[in-house]
Amino acid sequence: MLETKLLLLFGICLAAVLINGLVIVKFYAAGSKGAVPVVVVPLTENMETPEFIVRNCVYKIAERCPETIVAAVDFGADSETLNIFEKLMEHSCRYEIIDSEDCSENICKILGNLISL
Repeated sequence: MLETKLLLLFGICLAAVLINGLVIVKFYAAGSKGAVPVVVVPLTENMETPEFIVRNCVYKIAERCPETIVAAVDFGADSETLNIFEKLMEHSCRYEIIDSEDCSENICKILGNLISL
């Protein structure tokens, strides 16, 4: 039962990342060159697909807009998942791994820093 709920939550988060990415790419392509996309990526315990999310979502967005910032939300991810994510993100774009407890506060801080630039 718990696995099903977590799988459903992961699917919803993945769909949100994909939709967010499409919106960002469309928005950026429409001429909003001053916009900086912020992509939120959920990282969960024993996650089997961090490579899929990064390669198929984040890289495509970052290739269109190199200023992209990735906010990876740690929902209890194990060290292997975090290491894989960090390794994939090293040469891609700016990223931050934030704790799920302070998620909204930290994302607001990231957005606030962008506005003040």
